[in-house]
Parts: sequence; structure tokens; C-alpha cells
Amino acid sequence: MNTTGPRAFISYSHADQTVAHKLAEDLRANGVDIWADFWDLQPGDSLFWKIFSEGIRDAQFFLILLSPSSTSSSWVRHELDTGVVRRLEGMTHLIPVIIQSTDVPTALRSLRWVDLTVDYDIGLR
Repeated sequence: MNTTGPRAFISYSHADQTVAHKLAEDLRANGVDIWADFWDLQPGDSLFWKIFSEGIRDAQFFLILLSPSSTSSSWVRHELDTGVVRRLEGMTHLIPVIIQSTDVPTALRSLRWVDLTVDYDIGLR
């Protein structure tokens, strides 16, 4: 795991796990230290503690993958609420990442987002 690059947390719906995993791998290959549940949660771990007290707390960047599945997920909403608070506190950069056409949540509409549906490689950069 990279410990010198910026640390990023990825919030996503499990229906979008393939895209989340690809993005996490590509960002890691480019020097970003990624916290993702599929790498950082182990059997027996407390979901709440690991995600909210380690993953989000330590992230300089909070990436929320937007799709119809994620915008309707109550779990992703809880993560987003925490991400918004951390952004308001000046603790993290909140970056919406569109992976499928969907309505952008109100809390994110004032932010510039990355659209991976147009050109994945440009969005990754």
C-alpha cells in the first residue's frame, strides 16, 4: 500500500463494485493511497468503526461514485453526509464522480465533478 501519496476514500453502491474496483486500482497505480471496503474491511471488522472512524476520517479526498444505485442507497447517503461535514470542516476535498447518468444530489451540485461516462482516461487524470 502506498503511504506517501494523497489518501482517498471511495464511497459507492455495491452494485457498482466493478467500476469502483477499477478506479481504485487505477488511482493506486498513479500514487493515490486508496481506502476501499473491498481492501480494508476484514471479517469481523465493525463496518461503522472502520468506514467512519478510519476510512473517511483519514481521507484527504472523498470520492463519491454517482449512479442510480448509489444515489438511492441509504448507506452511501450516510457516507456522503459525513463527507459533506468533513468538507465543511476543511478536512477533505469532496469529489463527485459520475459513473452512470443520474441526478446529482443537491449537496453536490455546487461542486465540480468528474464525469467518467464521457472518457474514463480523461476523468482519471
